[in-house]
Amino acid sequence: EGNDTLRGGAGKDSLYGGNGTDLLEGGDGDDVIIGGNEGGTWREERDTLRGGAGNDQLTVAWSSWNNTLEGGIGNDTLTGGYGRDIYLFNLGDGQDVIIDRAYRVSAEDSYRDELVFGA
Repeated sequence: EGNDTLRGGAGKDSLYGGNGTDLLEGGDGDDVIIGGNEGGTWREERDTLRGGAGNDQLTVAWSSWNNTLEGGIGNDTLTGGYGRDIYLFNLGDGQDVIIDRAYRVSAEDSYRDELVFGA
């Protein structure tokens, strides 16, 4: 519960943010980072998940939106929620995979995801 800042170290880390606006940074190593609301209630979380060097798994809960996911260097898996998520990529980050869920996407909706290159 609440707003959290969690930072991993050089090894393999598992970070879980839970409810609230969280900053979760894995650092080096193959990390598992999970943010967002797991309670099933729709929420604007505004979590930031950053992987770092390594093959990371970044996941936000299905019922949260307005999250930012940045895998970093390595071949990462970024899994977003049903709402609007922002995915950040830089040259040399590796071959990342995006798994995203859609919800009522239309030209008027604000739930559309965003891909940002050279962030």
